[in-house]
Amino acid sequence: MKVPRLPTSVRLGPGYLIRVVLVPPSELAAENEEEDQPRHVRSPGSWDPDELVIRIDNTQPLAEQWKVFRHDLLHALHDVIWMESQVAGPP
Repeated sequence: MKVPRLPTSVRLGPGYLIRVVLVPPSELAAENEEEDQPRHVRSPGSWDPDELVIRIDNTQPLAEQWKVFRHDLLHALHDVIWMESQVAGPP
């Protein structure tokens, strides 16, 4: 079965367009401050709540990229729910 490509963005509600970008491992390591770690222990992805972007190692197989995407999407969803709770006032 063919694995579909990752989406380039996901909308988690008004004002929350999450971009999904594939990046080289060196860029991901710098973003995660893991440059001094061996490559096999570095994170394969990251979620940046300030930029609303999920970054994924572009050298990983597509099936692995999907696992990383789902993992980081859960972090994004959790943060969006939290951010929304801070905006909404008491009933």
